[in-house]
Amino acid sequence: MTNHNINFDEDLAMLEYYQAVGVNLAVEEKTIDRFADAKNNIENHKENNKQHTTPENKANISNIISQKKISQENVPQENITQQAKDLARSAKNLSELEELMKGFDGCTLKKRATQIVFCDGNPKSDIMIIGEAPSRDDDIEGKPFVGRSGQLLDRMLKAIGLDRSKVYITNIVAWRPPGNRNPTASEIASCLPFLHRQIELIKPKIILTLGAPAAHTIFSCKTPISKLRGKWQQFELNNLSIKTLDNLSIKTLATFHPTFLLRQPAQKAQAWQDLLTLKTALDELTNNA
Repeated sequence: MTNHNINFDEDLAMLEYYQAVGVNLAVEEKTIDRFADAKNNIENHKENNKQHTTPENKANISNIISQKKISQENVPQENITQQAKDLARSAKNLSELEELMKGFDGCTLKKRATQIVFCDGNPKSDIMIIGEAPSRDDDIEGKPFVGRSGQLLDRMLKAIGLDRSKVYITNIVAWRPPGNRNPTASEIASCLPFLHRQIELIKPKIILTLGAPAAHTIFSCKTPISKLRGKWQQFELNNLSIKTLDNLSIKTLATFHPTFLLRQPAQKAQAWQDLLTLKTALDELTNNA
């Protein structure tokens, strides 16, 4: 390894980069032959079995296996989704739903996340904002949209007379994907019943989705976000999850994710048009109240 003296800031920047891209172990200075270690472990295991395996031992091992909790990695996705639906169905309010989700192990993202990122804002709001997944900053703080993209979202909301006290904010998945990648279909499926239950409990009059993954999840489509954005659609929550309330039909608008706008500032003009479309609908709600 090349000797190079780096200062504290460089060390910290390097560690933050490794964390962001999903590195979770260090490489040692001296190489280790893991294949040789594995071979030795197998030989030792065989030798131990020869010495200790008896009919009584076999019975004990069988009992341990039968009593051991089955890993979620071996459970079919439809079973995990059903488990999520059952848990979500039992929640009478948002606090119960959050606690149930904290104890839910069906989403593999939970294993590497710092904590759950459930929601922020006003649960009594008529407006529900649904993003994609927690960022690194969200994972640390435990709230959605607290980093650079969150600061941009706050400015976007302020431009049409809103702030976090007037909206409810959540994501389609509640744990941060490693390296800020998009959540997979199975990760979304594991969290979706909890999102549907949030919608049922909040009963918003308007939903705003941020980014392609959120729009695709809500609208059950793969249409590019450039074609989805700016057009009102009805989100029908009937038979999608758990049927605990009357069917809901909610006016829904898709727009770009703030993170995308930070990378592509030229698209802010289109996002501004979407915000104006949202403001017009909000004004209509106020006038009809």
